[in-house]
Amino acid sequence: MSRRLWLRKLHFYSTSLCNGFALCTLLLQLPDIAVQAYADPPDACNSPHSVACRTARSQASLVIGLSNGAKAFVALLIGPALGALSDVHGRQFFWIGSQLICAISYVFVVLHLLGYCSLFPFFFVNAFSGLLLPASLAVVADENKPENRATAFGLLIATLDVSILIGPVLLAGVSLLLASGLAVVGSFVGIALSVAYGESLPHAQRLPASSGSLHWRPDVALSILKSSPLFRRLSFIIVASTLPMAGLQQCFLLFLETAYDLPRSKAGGFFAILAIGGLVVQVALLPILVRRCGVIYVLLIGLLMQLAQSLALGCIHSQSAVVVGCLFGGFSSLVFPSVSALKANAAPPAEQGRVQGAVSALQNFALGIGPLLYGGVFSFLVGPHSPMGRPFPEGVFVVSVLVIVPDGVVSRSLWQYLPGNVECDVPIPRRDVSAFSTQPLDKDCGQSPLSPASPAALLADDPVRGA
Repeated sequence: MSRRLWLRKLHFYSTSLCNGFALCTLLLQLPDIAVQAYADPPDACNSPHSVACRTARSQASLVIGLSNGAKAFVALLIGPALGALSDVHGRQFFWIGSQLICAISYVFVVLHLLGYCSLFPFFFVNAFSGLLLPASLAVVADENKPENRATAFGLLIATLDVSILIGPVLLAGVSLLLASGLAVVGSFVGIALSVAYGESLPHAQRLPASSGSLHWRPDVALSILKSSPLFRRLSFIIVASTLPMAGLQQCFLLFLETAYDLPRSKAGGFFAILAIGGLVVQVALLPILVRRCGVIYVLLIGLLMQLAQSLALGCIHSQSAVVVGCLFGGFSSLVFPSVSALKANAAPPAEQGRVQGAVSALQNFALGIGPLLYGGVFSFLVGPHSPMGRPFPEGVFVVSVLVIVPDGVVSRSLWQYLPGNVECDVPIPRRDVSAFSTQPLDKDCGQSPLSPASPAALLADDPVRGA
């Protein structure tokens, strides 16, 4: 790889690191901020087992879940359209705009902590902040060859793991106001780096302006998700694998506080275990596993580890079980880059924005529904009306077990819908040839043949492209 490409990759992942730092720092602070906002009286949680504190935690979990549910709905409505427009006009406006929305939401958190406003402005703007992930994924797909995308998506997740280490863990002992202020600074540094990064989609690879006219309609932009048996199964896998991840993000800190009386500063150690495990897996193991086992086997390994994590957290009441669950959580991070590579390689280069927008909208929908579902269940299980007669926070992970098992069954069926060389695991169109080319599959997995599940067939079944 040339020095210029290395520098460009470093630039992109530095930008992602700044965004991840801001996001992960706020992720650790937000439950305490919300509990503090809804506690009556304000010092109710000085007695963690009091009814007032349990009620405040229940309300905080529910409100954060509702906000993320609204984020999912907005992403589902406008994410695919923006992704399709980025295929026509380029990625930069999509990428920078999504970061700006996140930065504004962080500013409102700081204003709340300073006493200038309630948390409502944050929750409102937060509903529009679910567009950062699909924008970042589209840039990764543009900048990497198909056979390298799984590793590239893994590195994107690795930057988030590093963010967890340098953000929530190192800042766990600082005040909520200082940590939130640093999140604002990190987000604006990320925006500045994005502006300097420039455009990732060359003009020669963009769709003509006339082809994007129908993509404003959400139903049309999302139609690719049902355009083939492969995409229908990938859509289910995306939702089912994202729900437990979103639920863990929603409930993990509150779970540690409720089940083990761990304050935010001590809970940071468990986040460190998650982060280090995920970092090792993404950087060291993922490239080896993809090369030797194939993407689908990596996906199945990740789902198995995700299931083991949920069983450890839900069935064993011990801090040692939490440590083991965090170790399994590092390996469960294999799921995201595997699914991201499958969906990216199943579409032609000229439609990466539409595919990433549509599938990431579905992913964001699950990221929003997950906190809404898990937040409601957690609120019910730890509230004053818990069916166990006492707080039962570990029961929330039973939901994950019920979701992951059918997800694994569907994942095992993917092979029969993948054309071309099985060792490649995914149909891979070349960037320098038409998606409608019928050249045979290269030995280096360069391009899949035209088959019922190939990119050309997917487009032929697609009502937008057919029009």
